[in-house]
Amino acid sequence: MNPYISIVIPVFDSESCIRKGLDSILSQSYSDFEVLLVNDGSSDGSASICHEYAERDPRFKVFDQKNAGVAKARNWGLVEASGEYVTFMDADDWVEPDWLQAYVGCLQEEKVDLLVQGLLKKTEGNWRKVLVGDAHFRNGEILDGYALLEHRGIDGYVWNKMYRMDIIRENGIGFRFLLHEDALFNLEYLAYARSMRIIGAACYHYVTHADSLVNRRYPFSYMMSLNRAKFEAQKNLSEVFNVPDYSDKAIRDYLAYYTILLPSMYDRKRGEMRKRERLLVLKDYQGLRRKHPEVGLSFPSVAKRLFSAFAQLPPCWVDGVLHGMIGLKNTIQRL
Repeated sequence: MNPYISIVIPVFDSESCIRKGLDSILSQSYSDFEVLLVNDGSSDGSASICHEYAERDPRFKVFDQKNAGVAKARNWGLVEASGEYVTFMDADDWVEPDWLQAYVGCLQEEKVDLLVQGLLKKTEGNWRKVLVGDAHFRNGEILDGYALLEHRGIDGYVWNKMYRMDIIRENGIGFRFLLHEDALFNLEYLAYARSMRIIGAACYHYVTHADSLVNRRYPFSYMMSLNRAKFEAQKNLSEVFNVPDYSDKAIRDYLAYYTILLPSMYDRKRGEMRKRERLLVLKDYQGLRRKHPEVGLSFPSVAKRLFSAFAQLPPCWVDGVLHGMIGLKNTIQRL
């Protein structure tokens, strides 16, 4: 008999912390689950620990892959999952004993497509709860509910949410990027969800690290591909739920991030070295700004606001100034 819930955990070099998380799962008050541990080519003792738990408890299953990143690890977990619902956990996090029961208690009242909890986050040495009050949303209202999550900063995660596996499988939803992959997964999943419930509980302990993928720099082309993918997902949501205002948000988010990314196009290691390609990017950016004059962009700093205006000057001039500034910076660094 298949379990009700599948828990997918990508594992990479986590021997110092993974036991705490796995023990917290063993302590769950709800027991009808399976744990899919996808070892992503760990070079430490993580794999041995995973297999140790699998030998102790048949609900734990281990899959070993060559190091390919968290996205592919999670995708493998989704392929192997046999539960009706699926949720995720990171190997360095842990959960309260009622983590799963908080979800299941709601599902016993009403089956919904997406369930969301708050989280516990460590800030300045103290754990604090990030919560959104209990609420139901259906059809187009789902975007209003998701806006609440964005306001609280808990929209772009998968480990504080529970999803229906049939929706994921029938629509081929998966993880495609190494950065912000959770946010894109959620946006693409929402297009097929017709009900969402936010639970007034926070049972997940989220641990952040200075060397996480979020803090690493990626090539300009990669980041623009991600930006376009998120834009397309948001635009699709606007059409699916017939909410024109969300289309405005999509183009506003896209252009704001496009503006922030432009300077990285001149990075010596991760930028675009071909002048022709840089000019095409600048023309594309300026064309979108002219096409959507109604979109007001806001930035957190004066420098970004000034750059937003500067980037709308003639492309050749913008490119020449920025390329020259990077060249000067590199020359100074060599002195």
